[in-house]
Amino acid sequence: MYNIKCDVHTHLLSLFGEVSLDEIAKAADMAGIELIADTKGFSSLVVSSDEDMRVHGLFKEKDDVKIAESKVNILQGCDVNIASPEGYLFGIGLPVCKEKREDAFNNLRDIVKAANMPDFLVAQASKRLGLYGINSMDATKMFIKVAEDPRILMLSYLGRCNINFEVNELLNRLRELGKPIAISEKSLTISDDITNRVRKIMEKCAQLSVMVCICSEAQSIDGIGNFEEVKKLLLEIDFPGDLIMNRDAETFLAKYKAAGF
Repeated sequence: MYNIKCDVHTHLLSLFGEVSLDEIAKAADMAGIELIADTKGFSSLVVSSDEDMRVHGLFKEKDDVKIAESKVNILQGCDVNIASPEGYLFGIGLPVCKEKREDAFNNLRDIVKAANMPDFLVAQASKRLGLYGINSMDATKMFIKVAEDPRILMLSYLGRCNINFEVNELLNRLRELGKPIAISEKSLTISDDITNRVRKIMEKCAQLSVMVCICSEAQSIDGIGNFEEVKKLLLEIDFPGDLIMNRDAETFLAKYKAAGF
């Protein structure tokens, strides 16, 4: 049986209600989770333009937030959308405000430098974001370019973005970079087609020795560490446990550091 002790893609602080870091740490500890990451949404799902000044508020926590003593490691991630076939990441590279050139920032870390900076980015693609009609070869080049960005820790939603790509070529490059593919619990609850695409990607990861990160995408503290559907799939395909990057905090942090973070 697979025992996964890190949950590195959750949405607990930014979009889905009020919950404190202290509550997250306590709930994660109760669920047997050693490391948890809250991933805020810096994307077209949150703001209509990547020059929208509201992006400043996405990373600011309340001044009075205190984290009680806890054995749980807490990281802060950020979801970013791949917004063009050239691999442009929504919100990264454009000024925040054209009218105030002196306040223009050039990348996500600068945008949030006065607040809490993300520890890593999670990149995801959607055909609705300027990617209609992209062919398999161009999609593969796009995903590889994004994966090579030193701010990107993992690619997400590869099984549910409905974009064809050369699986072997992308996975081989990810293995070279020491970066994982995110496998989401939520993805396995949407449709049989998506589940089948995720299965094929995971089977290729096992074959090519490419790491995965198992993620809950929890929207409430009750969902922390919920990997039940993914665990079933892991068992069905006899997925190698040593390719699960987030199986425990020690392993995750070691491979996180080896990937350049």
